Amino acid sequence: PLRRQRQMCIRDSFDDGGRIGKEKGRAWMKAAKDGDLDVLKSLLGEGLHYLVYMGSGTNYSFTGNTAVHWCAAKGHVEALRWLLVQGGDPNAPNNAGSTPVHSAGVNGQVETAKVLVFEFGGDASIADGLGDLPRDAVTARAKEGAEAMARLLDLSVQARRLREAGRENWSARDMRVALLLAKKE
Repeated sequence: PLRRQRQMCIRDSFDDGGRIGKEKGRAWMKAAKDGDLDVLKSLLGEGLHYLVYMGSGTNYSFTGNTAVHWCAAKGHVEALRWLLVQGGDPNAPNNAGSTPVHSAGVNGQVETAKVLVFEFGGDASIADGLGDLPRDAVTARAKEGAEAMARLLDLSVQARRLREAGRENWSARDMRVALLLAKKE
């Protein structure tokens, strides 16, 4: 709840383009792609608006990925976790409507996917601009490990549904499905 409030405050308080110059914007995005935590910490010290920056004014603006997307896609667990603790949004859409969960999934980054969905509330039931869930995007690319990633994403959706329903509302079927999915992981 507190993290979500911080994310909303950041989004409401800052505009994406006007506060970050081209050089610093490139440095921020490069640091995210490289998992360079020292640079990320240094730049974020200048203002929380970096957390919602989508590459405006740089060659990174085409995708509209945030630093959270890049860390998720490149498998930088430590940098990703730090960005999320600072208030980065695990469900932020890029220009195509893809979330960081999509980015981790299609790039086969199991560990960053786990951080997003099991530690920070990343939602694997959010569809991108084409209507694809992260699971759909993963299986469409048929990369090595796609089946295991799809199971992980299915498990996260089921776990989210059960958490939201509240334990007192679980059916026997819900419990059985969750246990079967967990056993596969």
